[in-house]
Amino acid sequence: MIEFRKNAARDKLYALAVENGVSVAEDADRDAIIAALTAHNEKEAAETPADGATEGTGSAAGDGGTDDTTHSETPGERPTEGAEGYDTFVYVGPSIPRGRLKENAVFRGTRSDVLEYLADVVEQYPQIPRLIVPTNKLAAFSVKVKTPGNIAHKYYSDIASAIRRGKEV
Repeated sequence: MIEFRKNAARDKLYALAVENGVSVAEDADRDAIIAALTAHNEKEAAETPADGATEGTGSAAGDGGTDDTTHSETPGERPTEGAEGYDTFVYVGPSIPRGRLKENAVFRGTRSDVLEYLADVVEQYPQIPRLIVPTNKLAAFSVKVKTPGNIAHKYYSDIASAIRRGKEV
């Protein structure tokens, strides 16, 4: 990969191209040299395997590979997720006063166990259960919470405004 600045002088770009073996006409203008350097970098990037990738002739299916995932699980999921209703949940709402419930608090157990544990806070702020999500949905839900016009954002805002007012929602 040849690193260069597109705002560099034509002579510096030409010298860089020649130094790295990129064929450029001696009378080429600055834009043509930049195009040649960019094309060289793109070609080099396409030939280099991505990080963590290995080159080989075998295929992923068959040909000596092993099938080490059970039929009941997919490669991307942990076997403990959802087992007997237990999972890990995260509260994505605002922190509640007096430290009773902090933003991004993590809970392990069934959803009903988590809600039972937070019963006194849920009584004050009824939107809280809607902002407790399983970790496998956390990334997508966090985006929704921050996007105005989304119901999750409304729940977050309702709790935040109730906290500011010091009143029940």
